[in-house]
Amino acid sequence: MVHYKKGQREVFWDEFNVNRSLTSAVLKQHEPRREEIVITFDKPWEGDGCNYYSIVKLAEGYRMYYFGWRMYNEDCTAHSTKKIYICALESTDGIHWERPDYGLYEFEGSTHNNIIMQAWDSEKGAMDNFTVFIDENPACPPEQKFKATAGVDGFADGTRYPELFCYYSADGLHWQKGWTISDKNKYDSQNVAFWDKDANEYKLYVRDFHGYKENWVANGGIRDIRVQTSKDFKTWTDAKLVDFKGSEDIPLYTNAVRKYERAEGVYVGFPSRYMERLDWTPNYDQLANPDWRKVRTAISPRYGLAVTDCVLMVSRDGFSWDRFDEAWMKPGIERKWNWVYGDGYPSVGFVETPSELPFAPAEYSIFCSEKHWSNEPAELRRYTFRKDGLISRYANYQGGKLVTHPFTFEGEELSINFSTSARGIVVVRAYSRNDEDRNKTDCLTSWELFGDSPDRKVPFRDGSLKDFAGREIWLEFEMKEADLYSMVIE
Repeated sequence: MVHYKKGQREVFWDEFNVNRSLTSAVLKQHEPRREEIVITFDKPWEGDGCNYYSIVKLAEGYRMYYFGWRMYNEDCTAHSTKKIYICALESTDGIHWERPDYGLYEFEGSTHNNIIMQAWDSEKGAMDNFTVFIDENPACPPEQKFKATAGVDGFADGTRYPELFCYYSADGLHWQKGWTISDKNKYDSQNVAFWDKDANEYKLYVRDFHGYKENWVANGGIRDIRVQTSKDFKTWTDAKLVDFKGSEDIPLYTNAVRKYERAEGVYVGFPSRYMERLDWTPNYDQLANPDWRKVRTAISPRYGLAVTDCVLMVSRDGFSWDRFDEAWMKPGIERKWNWVYGDGYPSVGFVETPSELPFAPAEYSIFCSEKHWSNEPAELRRYTFRKDGLISRYANYQGGKLVTHPFTFEGEELSINFSTSARGIVVVRAYSRNDEDRNKTDCLTSWELFGDSPDRKVPFRDGSLKDFAGREIWLEFEMKEADLYSMVIE
């Protein structure tokens, strides 16, 4: 029996509280909207390799960490030997981002830059990623409030080190090296950790391979997502391959997993999907900028042959995931620098931002780089999506229904996040067994609802929903040309 607390939001992104036998409204994924370029990485310490963005919320505004680096050398014949730096941007509104003058690291004789530290471990070699989160564990020491996972992918003494370790900081600017988390997996991707208050543990999502027999640097095999847990951020379980419930076994590069704060117990991830074709075909000649693709291929075949995009996945326990097979973020219409290995790597974390439409409600912004490994400065583009609007239950004009399982009702009224056409409608019916005669069913029916609102109160024709307080009820949503995203009992 599901029990909703007053004020608890329920998203209709999966079948957690959906009676499948009575529901005909279908799951519908909603793509993000492509917005403006928020910054161009054209500083001398940046370049076409800027990536692996992670966002944290500060007391006022946001901070976004990223790698500042260049992929190729000057004549584009090999990897660049220039150093990689960990940098940060800051924003007060989540839309306009600036490089603070931190004065922490000297670059070419000046400390006037936004560099936090150099991405290099003195013992093991180059870091392959550095992903930051704010530790919300009540037992976290103040000096470790900011934590970061960092994968080592270096050759300090001629040996390659697949190792993941942590850094910590009191302010997110001055960092101390911590301890090794694990050396059992392949950490050359963006590894994501956070404190899960619902499970009272840390979760860590990492990348590995399965289905191949070559050494770990081989391209063969399936790139996958695994999860580890810990009570203290020091002792971890072994990484366990997440369960996609029988979905196609496809290569996934990053994961960008986070808890969805508006709905209790819901996890969401935005993994990049890696598709490597093994041979050059005539289609590559017709993609934009094929000559540059051939340059990338000459350095490493997969740099020119692989293409990537981003898919969407949701979970109730952080281990078993519902994943859409269709792309959530596509490379889009062919342009000079897209349809390449590096498209669709979204930021870890998204932020609430005001809508550009007057009087429209706030939405969410997520960020993704463009011009990846292009030998030109990378650009960071903003994408937006509706609150709770990643997935809906949808019915066309012929109509459909969503019916919930019974749940204990505590509250006085119901609000829904929904959208219809001008001719579309949503009608809500609340059912409960009669207190005196359990063979009878009491029913309340709402007025027709139409419009497009993230918070529409549901008025009932023949009574008040608070009359059902403390009772077991179930809801039926009759829909025509409508999307239903979420509900909340208030």
